[in-house]
Amino acid sequence: MELLDLTLANPTEVGLTWPDLFRRLAACEGVSSYDPSPGGQPSAREAVEAYYRDRRLDAPANRTLLTASTSEAYGWLLMLLSGSGNRVLLPRPGYPLYGDITRFGGWDAGSYRLQPTAEGWRLDRQDIARGLAAGARALVAIHPHNPTGAFLTAADQRWLQNACAEAGAALIVDEVFADFAWRSDSSAAGAPEFCYHDSPALLFVLGGISKTLALPQLKCSWIVTLGPERVAARAQQHLEYLADTYLSVATPTQALLPELLADRSAIQGRIRGRLDTNTRALEVAWPSLAAPPHSGGWWRLCPLRPGVDDESFALALLRQRSTLVHPGYLFDAAEPAVAVSLITPEETFSAGVTRLADMAYPFC
Repeated sequence: MELLDLTLANPTEVGLTWPDLFRRLAACEGVSSYDPSPGGQPSAREAVEAYYRDRRLDAPANRTLLTASTSEAYGWLLMLLSGSGNRVLLPRPGYPLYGDITRFGGWDAGSYRLQPTAEGWRLDRQDIARGLAAGARALVAIHPHNPTGAFLTAADQRWLQNACAEAGAALIVDEVFADFAWRSDSSAAGAPEFCYHDSPALLFVLGGISKTLALPQLKCSWIVTLGPERVAARAQQHLEYLADTYLSVATPTQALLPELLADRSAIQGRIRGRLDTNTRALEVAWPSLAAPPHSGGWWRLCPLRPGVDDESFALALLRQRSTLVHPGYLFDAAEPAVAVSLITPEETFSAGVTRLADMAYPFC
């Protein structure tokens, strides 16, 4: 039986590539010179501002700072915010990378729950309030969340900003999947944008071309610093000092960024098409997994019956049906589940989720 891998999340391995990338790189004029700027080349930062403007959001270039990756952005923010009693609240379920970065930065990782509801996964506000009251200095929110796919509602966004402001905590919003709703009938116009304007809390918004442009190999992400003017301006100054110490973003990538962001519609259209096709294939194979409204991202969490050992289930699926999925415990899921990548090639995904659903039926 052919092995079907439903864990592929690297766009360069699943056919989501730019056909003319080599030509663009060869024609890039940013290879033969080096004129570093702490926050990134002005043209690159202005391109990020234009990207947000297309989404009808305000992210000024002078409050934007380039990093080599979102992971690096997290690391720099933990350096910036470091002080006595370092504790950050991370969502649960969540991506395992965040816990590692937190530990490497010398921070303690607390958590808050996302709970499944009929309308999709939602924040547990009481859990967050307890964590902030216990002295957390920062909170990470994912919009849309990985791996549940939940976009933050407008009400939860404002509540988070107010709660962090009252607690004196910074709010870090990871938006790497913000362009990718699961269904075309709930994309851009339907999925709630994050409300940056007039945040009472110090707010850092993260994005990058690894997901936005399906170009992880070019290594470029960004931090947009917002919130109360005096505090945000000071945070931006300190971040630029950090960035000037490392200067980690390659000059050719910065030089290409305006062109790549301006031409993003083709690659994003292909990604959205695959997400649509695979989301519908999952619903056909597993009808109880209809996508909730306002959901997105590249991963889907598929729940199993309480009491099932998801690692044992994933191993049995691999041995008996030659299909590879991630057990939910890798994402710190509170209940048994498995996770599948929605950017898996369509034929592989359709065949794989059919096997998965057949195997899962007694366990869900």
